[in-house]
Amino acid sequence: MKKLLLVLVYLCVPFFLWASYFSFLPYTIKQPSGEKFECFVSGDEHYNWLHDKEGYTIIQASDGYYYYAIEENSNLVASKYRVGIVSPTSAGIPQWLKIKPEVYYSRRAKLASSPPPLGSASHVGTVNNLVIFIRFADDGEFITTRQTFNTTFNASTGKSLKTYYNEVSYNQLDISTTFYPACPLTSNLSYQDANPRGYYEPYNATTNTIGYEGGNDGDERTQREHTLLKNAIEWVNANSPIPSGLNIDSDNNGQVDNVCFIVKGGNGAWNSLLWAHKWSLYSFNIPINGKRVWDYTFQPETQDEVSTLCHEMFHVLGAPDLYHYTSSAVTPVGPWDLMGSGSAHMGAYMKWKYAGAKWITSIPEITTSGTYTLNPLTSATNNCYKIRSPFSESEFFVVEYRKKNTQYENALPDSGLLVYRIDTRNWGNSNGPPDEVYVYRPDGTTTVNGNLSSACFSQTNSRTAINDGTNPSSFLQDGSQGGLSISNVSTAGQTISFDVLISSVYNPSSFYANIIKSNSINLVWQKNSSNNNILLAWSPNGQFGTPVNGTTYQAGNTLPGGGTILAVGDASSFLHSGLEPGETYTYKIWSFNAGNTYSSGINTSAKTSCPIISSFPYVQSFSGSKQPGCWENHSNTSQNQIWQFGTLQGFATLPSLGDSYAYLNSFQYGAGQIQDADLISSVFDFSQATNIAVSFNHYLNKLAICYGIFSYSIDYGQTWVEKAKFQTKSATNPTNYTIDLTTELEGESYVQFKWKYVGSNDYYWAIDDFTVNAESLINDTLTITFGEYGEADNVCFNAFQTIIVGGGRSTVEFFPYSTATFIAGQSIRFLPGFYAHEGSQVTAYITTENEFCNTLGDGDTPGTSPEKSEYVLQQESNPSSNDRSIHIYPNPARRTVMLAIGDERINSHVTIYNSLGEKVMPSIIAHENITSIDLSSLKSGLYIVAVTNGKMLSTRKLIIK
Repeated sequence: MKKLLLVLVYLCVPFFLWASYFSFLPYTIKQPSGEKFECFVSGDEHYNWLHDKEGYTIIQASDGYYYYAIEENSNLVASKYRVGIVSPTSAGIPQWLKIKPEVYYSRRAKLASSPPPLGSASHVGTVNNLVIFIRFADDGEFITTRQTFNTTFNASTGKSLKTYYNEVSYNQLDISTTFYPACPLTSNLSYQDANPRGYYEPYNATTNTIGYEGGNDGDERTQREHTLLKNAIEWVNANSPIPSGLNIDSDNNGQVDNVCFIVKGGNGAWNSLLWAHKWSLYSFNIPINGKRVWDYTFQPETQDEVSTLCHEMFHVLGAPDLYHYTSSAVTPVGPWDLMGSGSAHMGAYMKWKYAGAKWITSIPEITTSGTYTLNPLTSATNNCYKIRSPFSESEFFVVEYRKKNTQYENALPDSGLLVYRIDTRNWGNSNGPPDEVYVYRPDGTTTVNGNLSSACFSQTNSRTAINDGTNPSSFLQDGSQGGLSISNVSTAGQTISFDVLISSVYNPSSFYANIIKSNSINLVWQKNSSNNNILLAWSPNGQFGTPVNGTTYQAGNTLPGGGTILAVGDASSFLHSGLEPGETYTYKIWSFNAGNTYSSGINTSAKTSCPIISSFPYVQSFSGSKQPGCWENHSNTSQNQIWQFGTLQGFATLPSLGDSYAYLNSFQYGAGQIQDADLISSVFDFSQATNIAVSFNHYLNKLAICYGIFSYSIDYGQTWVEKAKFQTKSATNPTNYTIDLTTELEGESYVQFKWKYVGSNDYYWAIDDFTVNAESLINDTLTITFGEYGEADNVCFNAFQTIIVGGGRSTVEFFPYSTATFIAGQSIRFLPGFYAHEGSQVTAYITTENEFCNTLGDGDTPGTSPEKSEYVLQQESNPSSNDRSIHIYPNPARRTVMLAIGDERINSHVTIYNSLGEKVMPSIIAHENITSIDLSSLKSGLYIVAVTNGKMLSTRKLIIK
């Protein structure tokens, strides 16, 4: 049997809870001493609390004064710090203290009834609401006129309860409201209770001795509330009866469809009866025209807004909440559904299931691959599809087109295709996760909320696909693959179209890049449970076509629609080489069976690392119209007007530079625009260099007040040292700028250069032929012929190409407790004459990233020789991914080293190993982009710093002097 009830709460808030969750409602507290303080209340009918603007919880103690709350034995109690006397911050009071979740659920269980059964008549036709007004013995009459309430409920244009349900039901449901006691619309009239307001507020020994005891869960609160409503109904029945001809039981279940009680004044401050809520009048059998009043809603007049009213009415119609009742890192639907935190339509699935399949009679299922088109959800037809997951019996996907095209849908964050995951094992999301309804959004996972406001897919948003390898992937409740494959989502026009691939072949179980270098990406995957072969492709722009079932492909083929095939067969990895540094490459992999039926495919992408430059001379001539890889280009304003690459046009004087160059053209943006942008170079390592000189050609064409600044940084861009400021028009075209930076940069291992342009409706600054010259302190070939190293010796040897140790009549001897490290670019040769005694530690590395130590041996000065050996004793490649998102400096270091990581690596575990692979200090967690690591407990030598976030492992070599 369907029981209709209505919650009248109009305040626009981020969440709603079977009466409504409100946040930061203004509330004034008055101390017994007479002092007043402006505070706030937040919460729902199960738990609401008083707090200040900073989130410090406030409690009234038995002495009547308000104090900041603290937690004591898992309960919230008043501290000794009175509001207005002591700063809660200085007192060390924690913010946002609330009751424990188990206490919250206990309170909710007392107030909540079981999910109401779905009816039929209540979802279509006309439903009559009853609203009864109540004031307390110490209240005057309502000031707000009936006309205001009537507009909120019954207006036929604009926003009202009536127009909302007319729109979302496709004109199938009409809700009409009548008010009691009856009076002209220009005034108001209410039942006046015999008890004052304090009778319905919590007891306080000092300030409210007539209040109810036992708290919000106590029997006295229930008895007083139910008696109040009983008396109000009986008074209305006797003094302003509901017309007998008004149908108040449209589904003929013997109960009044809907009763809403509105009380005069504001809400209570702390977990009180006087808060908007829904409940059942089970204590008394009170009829109206022979129909029993059972479910009801109750709210202060200050908690009222149309969207809240509509939210509560959908509860009346049987719908659950789609937000989490207790704190959670993930918001399932947010602004995309009325039952989340939205004020627009509820989703198509919610309309179908919780409106009794009346507004949307069925959700058509897509069972074959093809292109599909949808009307907006505001259209009564062709507005949604269902797609099954091949990996779940209870979870499936629903797609709908949301368009900002009506007074209610205009509240949406954006327009486009919305993709939901539905799990029929759950009823709503209140106790989630797991959730009944979840909206996929960028960066969203089972534990990370992601960008919910950007959930829409469309070509306009450059988000046109979702599958098990996209961001987001089509993951199920447990994080496993969902098997959805939607691509080629069109622009958000009158309709929206998209491609769906339905396949019985499972995708590979995993697919990712595990070793990323400056010129190569190693891809690995695990084949599906059927051990099907794979087809692997890459794309420079992320666009992939779909393999045609029944077709055989080979490496080098191009897929129709985009993508070049890299590999076909039973392999489990592939090394994609010959790549450009600092570029993003996108990949897609499919499984296929013996009949060449292909799976839906999953994507991954990786960005090649940016090697630190240590070979000179270095020249950047900005060829072409593309930003150089591993360079950065930042705007320091919200207008994002940044450097460009190519050639300028439209000026009487153009820069006499190369065929292309870097420039920022202020004039093209016009008046009222401010350009403030930084062009930042790749990273340079001068730890093994001297005689460092930097030069570039440039031309500043100046109209008014623009200027350019050239500077450098040695600390990962945290601070910049200005070397030149160009404030006047260049005297020559071009002008060459050259500076010797040996004194400042010699020995520095992480150096970047920056060109900053600032202007507004001015001309331009152009840069070309950036050149860095330096002399290396490392030889190409190093031959070590004599040397003895004992217990106190810790030495390191470098060569760009080859190190030769021993040979001929030489003796190079390492005694117990000595440490030696050899680093070369090509080979290290240990010949007769080399001795490493037991107890010594000798390590040899081949570097692929030009990473060297800068300390030579303490023995004889090594010399060079053209002699070549016939064998290599040891060659060890750098063992891990060295992407640019991780850097350590200074290197070599002494007592402290700084670890710099990208945002995607925050909260990674950092471990340091010696050259034998032994862990030498406890692991730490890098919570920030820059982390300082204390090395004081470690001896001099070569170490490996390993950084892992559970998905990717990267290492860096570290030299400690």
